[in-house]
Amino acid sequence: MVKAVLLSALILVPTAAYAVQPPIRSRPGAACRLEASKRVASDPSLRGLSRVKRYSLNKQIWLECMKRPR
Repeated sequence: MVKAVLLSALILVPTAAYAVQPPIRSRPGAACRLEASKRVASDPSLRGLSRVKRYSLNKQIWLECMKRPR
């Protein structure tokens, strides 16, 4: 029983950490998050990637967007 609980904690905790995004603090941040999520969701070549890799790509797109002058 204890092994099962520990094993499930090892599997679920890292996955949960990637699923939670920080709160949006500005309008440009919200716009960039929307742009990034749309780009990742609309690209058919990314469908087979793991959730962690999609999250990482989403974050990279968001950072690029935030660096652009407005």
